[in-house]
Amino acid sequence: MRPIPITSLIRLLLLALLCGLPSVAGDERLEFFETKIRPVLIEHCYACHSTAAETAKGSLLLDSRAGWM
Repeated sequence: MRPIPITSLIRLLLLALLCGLPSVAGDERLEFFETKIRPVLIEHCYACHSTAAETAKGSLLLDSRAGWM
């Protein structure tokens, strides 16, 4: 099985956050993010895309809302 490219993974995560959850209550969305999305970001993305990284690749910071926008 071929691994998913990180850019595709980020796109899928953003899509799930922005489009797939509007009908779910706020607490459920937060729980979904904390249990399903954040662990993937921590494992695969934060090393290069967080304020803790020496240089944010592509100027994308995933540990703040402003960094996503």
